[in-house]
Amino acid sequence: MAALSSAPRERLVADMRAGLGELERRASGHKLGAIGFCFGGGMVWLLLASGEPRLAAAAPFYGPLPDNADFSGSEAAVLGIYAEQDERVNASREAATAALERAGLTHEIVTYPGANHAFFNDTGPRYHQDAATQAYAKVLEAGHDAIVAEDPDAEIILGGMFGTPLQGQKPAIAAWDYLEKLYKVKGAKKSFDGVAPHPYAAKFSQPGSQRSVLGQIELFRDEIKDARDRNASLWFTELGWASGGPPNPLNRGEAGQAKRLKEAFKYFKRKRGRWNIETVDWYSWRDNSTAGEALCEWCPKSGLFSESLEPKPSWNAFTKFTGGS
Repeated sequence: MAALSSAPRERLVADMRAGLGELERRASGHKLGAIGFCFGGGMVWLLLASGEPRLAAAAPFYGPLPDNADFSGSEAAVLGIYAEQDERVNASREAATAALERAGLTHEIVTYPGANHAFFNDTGPRYHQDAATQAYAKVLEAGHDAIVAEDPDAEIILGGMFGTPLQGQKPAIAAWDYLEKLYKVKGAKKSFDGVAPHPYAAKFSQPGSQRSVLGQIELFRDEIKDARDRNASLWFTELGWASGGPPNPLNRGEAGQAKRLKEAFKYFKRKRGRWNIETVDWYSWRDNSTAGEALCEWCPKSGLFSESLEPKPSWNAFTKFTGGS
């Protein structure tokens, strides 16, 4: 972070523009947006001040405003999120509002009472559950309206929801509990079409237990049913086990990894219509020894291929469902 903070502004803007260029390449013809938190929020303000014409929407969360910010070259709609107790960042809030008004940009500034800097980070001591949930609902609302205006057939999917962050320890909140609170925010249900669980667990089929994939999915589906969100789709955008590495509940060995994959895919294929399943994405396609514990303890051996691109038994199990070789 120190290296980033000391980097020249020109380099930071160039890096962000390169990111927009890659997004533009992957989603040609679509509008682009940016969201950032803390330092990242400041970077979103900086990108706006650079006059980047491809940016259509921006949501800086408690980000410090660059000195002498001028947004006159931008055309983006802006949602600025602040925390009532964040005195340092709030010192530039009025300047941000004034700069947005001078530029004639569509904007909304929201300050959440009782919250402090980094209130959205559910792994940190300043996490504010109510403010974070309200803020996410606000982003969903703004994002939904902008995306559907561009593409009426688009589906809005919640960000990937890992079941038990911090292994279930506070201040982190279990994904299904968070989903319950999100549904209780007035109007939130209208802002998304699907939920994206990341139900990592050692076992697959142990219903009623958070230590199993099916047990976690049951908890997600309970909240969806309680909210009477009958049309909500399920997008399993991450699912996987490891074939080796240090002792870990998700390290099942090569044969065990293939067995879990087969069990999961077979079950989801059978349930895809009843549960409205749109996708099941395996994590990951190839081992990565550089992932290390910074990502997760078992991740380096989660691939369908070894790092040298030798297929594992799990690859053969995978292609029996998908085809290919």
